[in-house]
Amino acid sequence: WSSDVCSSDLYETQRSELRETASRARVAEELASVGTLVAGLAHEIGTPMGVIQGHAKLLEPAVASEDALWRLRTIQEQIGHSREFGDLVGPFTGQFLDLGAGGGLPGLVLLDLWPESTAVLLDAQERRTRFLREAVEELGWSDRVEVVTGRAEMQARDPRFRGCFDLVVARGFGPPAVTAEGGVGFLQVAGRLARSEEHTSELQ
Repeated sequence: WSSDVCSSDLYETQRSELRETASRARVAEELASVGTLVAGLAHEIGTPMGVIQGHAKLLEPAVASEDALWRLRTIQEQIGHSREFGDLVGPFTGQFLDLGAGGGLPGLVLLDLWPESTAVLLDAQERRTRFLREAVEELGWSDRVEVVTGRAEMQARDPRFRGCFDLVVARGFGPPAVTAEGGVGFLQVAGRLARSEEHTSELQ
């Protein structure tokens, strides 16, 4: 009897895991479809971040999954925060470094907001920088952007990057002291380091 109970519990656990896996697959498929459509529209119109934000809002009713809808709204929110962050920094036409670029926030948004700027997007994870390279190429910004895989403390010693930037931006890289330590080696004399918390546009 005890063996039957254990077998039944195991069966229910496996069924639950399969349902959860299937649900995640459906969410991923929905997000992939939404992302492809939004990216295509953005590329055609030529104002990528504004278009992504606007069409993400328009696409909300077409997304069935609550999880996918939450992710879609998060995209809108994070792009909005990055644009507000750029507005607080002010107009910019030089070269900036996005320290810990992650999935492209705020770096890609700032490139859209500051069309005369150039940038280096730096992140330690190859998976992230691979995505960023694809995004930069798709957006037609290969002549404006270099994507670099590496740790800040190592890249700051590279003569190509040390003391070369008018501006270093960071969002969610770490506490203020950690961000300052990671970013200062990249700055020119009188350069600026602008930091924002991950879930807010407040400038520090």
